[in-house]
Amino acid sequence: MKCSPLMTFALCSFLLAIPSAQAAPDDQIANILKVTGKSRFILVGEMHGTKEGPALVAALAKRWSMPGKADQKHAALIVALEYPQSESTHLDAYFHSDGGAAARSRLLDTAFWSRAFQDGRSSAAILDLIESLRVQAQNGSSMRLAAFDLNAIQQKSATSRDQLMADNLRAIVRNAPKARVLALTGNYHARQADGAPWDASFRFMGGYLKDLAPYSLNVDGLRGSFWSCSGQTPADCKVENFGAKAGPAPARGLYVDEDVKASGYQQQLMLEQLSASLPARQAN
Repeated sequence: MKCSPLMTFALCSFLLAIPSAQAAPDDQIANILKVTGKSRFILVGEMHGTKEGPALVAALAKRWSMPGKADQKHAALIVALEYPQSESTHLDAYFHSDGGAAARSRLLDTAFWSRAFQDGRSSAAILDLIESLRVQAQNGSSMRLAAFDLNAIQQKSATSRDQLMADNLRAIVRNAPKARVLALTGNYHARQADGAPWDASFRFMGGYLKDLAPYSLNVDGLRGSFWSCSGQTPADCKVENFGAKAGPAPARGLYVDEDVKASGYQQQLMLEQLSASLPARQAN
């Protein structure tokens, strides 16, 4: 999720976490699988720049696409990333590579991974997610990757980025009517309710997709660290730490309450800890 000039990066996203093992506990995965049920289209809202969001999606993808385990209604899985469609050929090339050092180097040398302003969508955790999905696919899982962030032409448009991303994701869903689509995005983008702190009438990507009945899961955390870009220059991007939030102790685990509903999510996953993930080029 890219912050507007009117707000800080911290305001742009809620906080996401799974314990520091960087893998979702089995009971949390089981609960998510239960509540999403046979949903064909799932939006997972994350705080960009943590290890936990991508790890959660990797774990869900593994459960949904195990060889021989896909249900008849959803015979394949598409994992959609907030990744520029203009650079999706590089993503595809890595996905179908051997995942070796040369293939990884070619990917990290592309414009998206080497841009000066690293906002968390090209983190080491995202690269680990892509590698996990690559291995799963090459081991026989029925899955593929897709990109839904703006292409080069759309980037020149005055239309809302959320609306254009929704158009791209809608095409992915409609062009694969027998597949389940699991999309990882900034958690404001996953909102299906209209309204933002900076604009009461603002519509997020999830709001433009309501007719497709996506299942929006917001993932939040109590404390930890994340990679944040608090300004508009590369120097403003760094690891940020945060402590427990003020006020009554929030719920833990998977739940829904009036605040969650008002934000346009079906469920919220509250976790104890999140951990920052640096840009992949710094970590490799």
